[in-house]
Amino acid sequence: MRTVLYVLGIAALAAGLHVLIGWPATALAGMAAAGARYPAVVGALGVGLAWTGGVAYTFVVSDAGTLALLSFLADATGGVPQAVLVALPTGIGAVWGAASGALGSALYTWIVA
Repeated sequence: MRTVLYVLGIAALAAGLHVLIGWPATALAGMAAAGARYPAVVGALGVGLAWTGGVAYTFVVSDAGTLALLSFLADATGGVPQAVLVALPTGIGAVWGAASGALGSALYTWIVA
């Protein structure tokens, strides 16, 4: 249960930082997972969840505009399926969160030691 709350907290922090500062700041949310049992996994799930929420929000707010953008991007990238283009931000966010979670854990260990 503690890990689930950790992931949800990291996701909320990442979403807030993404809106207030920008996507690079979501790394700070991943670093906040340093105290978790598996910081890279918690960072990946939390930041990935936040980025998935951002993609879902984009579809809710502007369905037609988002579909037009996906159609353009699919054509521009040589016919990459639109589902891949939708899943790409989630994957990138998860990798970003895992890397920042691991970095945060290493920094925490280095500072405490």
